[in-house]
Amino acid sequence: MLRDTLFRMLLRLGNSRWWEGARRLMVGLVLSTSLVEDAYSAEYICSWWREKLMFSIWSGQAGQPRTADFSGMDRERLHVISILATDGTKLSGYLIRSLLSPPRGQLLVLQGNGHRASFLLRDLEKIADAGYDIRIYDFRGYATSGDSPRSLHAMIADYRHIVEAFIGASTDRKFIYAMSFGAIIALNSLQGTEKVSKLILDSVPDTVSSFGCPVEYDPIQRATLMQMPVTLMISGLDGVVRGDELEQLRKRAKSGFSWRLVELKNERHPFTPGIEQTVRMNALVEEILAP
Repeated sequence: MLRDTLFRMLLRLGNSRWWEGARRLMVGLVLSTSLVEDAYSAEYICSWWREKLMFSIWSGQAGQPRTADFSGMDRERLHVISILATDGTKLSGYLIRSLLSPPRGQLLVLQGNGHRASFLLRDLEKIADAGYDIRIYDFRGYATSGDSPRSLHAMIADYRHIVEAFIGASTDRKFIYAMSFGAIIALNSLQGTEKVSKLILDSVPDTVSSFGCPVEYDPIQRATLMQMPVTLMISGLDGVVRGDELEQLRKRAKSGFSWRLVELKNERHPFTPGIEQTVRMNALVEEILAP
């Protein structure tokens, strides 16, 4: 936390008069930071300043929908959708209808923190071609979704609401595919007992506590609560979530339970711009179709 860092800096300051002004400034920063963090403690899980900064950077990187995102798609099957979060924030997204009627099932997708939902649509259309309706939403503060407040706590609450609506919408088989940051959101929004045919996690780190978040939000902790079948996908050339950063989840997937491990040895981080996603999409279809 920021205040902890400031305290450590205070301890390193000498006792000379030259440092006295700096010491007083640091004390003021510590006190003001403590007051602000305490005021926002219910809204921000990992640190108010860290979340505000990182979500500002990530949402800026994701950007707004572009014409190229929809190039070549069957527009008759693509629909703009939205859902109101429990605090009234409008969350916008997309529905890609299956080629089959009725569909084989429904798939909810949670993207990574640097992506707008529309960036994934052309690749996800391949899953719809295999017979599944696809839903994907922009996180709050991203693209065309509302922006108040933008925090991990709010995003987890959003997806508890989205998952509840997703599961209750029909009696079709339900699947959730969540990657990177989206997998962190999925694991923390799910209670573990939902009627989901399979949860597919792609490139998710073992922990978030190393970034200042409470241990109870670590994916490896939340993973123990999942009672539905779970597939863990790992990319051999992933430079974002490296192999040693998900080793505990890998061991869990290898040890059985209701888990399965899929290793994509020559793949990079999911939906890295400019990288073909055919292998990943084929693997995803196989996992959805598997018993």
